[in-house]
Amino acid sequence: MTAPGKATACAVVTIVLVTLSLTAFAAVRGVSQDRELVAARDAFVAGDRAKFARHAEKLRGHPLEMYVSFWRLRLRLEEADPAAVTDFLARYPGTVLAEQLRREWLRVLGKTGQWALFRREHPALERKDPDVACYALQERWVRRDASAFAEVMPFWKAPKA
Repeated sequence: MTAPGKATACAVVTIVLVTLSLTAFAAVRGVSQDRELVAARDAFVAGDRAKFARHAEKLRGHPLEMYVSFWRLRLRLEEADPAAVTDFLARYPGTVLAEQLRREWLRVLGKTGQWALFRREHPALERKDPDVACYALQERWVRRDASAFAEVMPFWKAPKA
């Protein structure tokens, strides 16, 4: 083999070895991140913010990072910055997580009487929710919408879930 042929063969071998190394590293990193994702979910379910934060930090770039963002917001939804919530809703429109976050946020907004934000977000809720519907009636009552009173009666008469 001539010198240029040896150089080409050496370059090909080097490229193959680098590719295999990167693939192995990505596979190990992926398994590690998957473990971190499960641990982050478990911390979320337990309501352990500190443990969640430790695991979430290691999940940047994970294909399911949307869930990490959802869990992060959901853990502190009562004190979350409205801009952070609306940012999430804008980044993931039409997703199940966006719908779930919007529903939970509307409940918080209704509970705390943040009616301007409630009025802005309520129309975007796709699936009806009895708690949110009740808060919507409250919001209308606060605005002195007399038609809201007639709609309250079915809520009073409805069996409790």
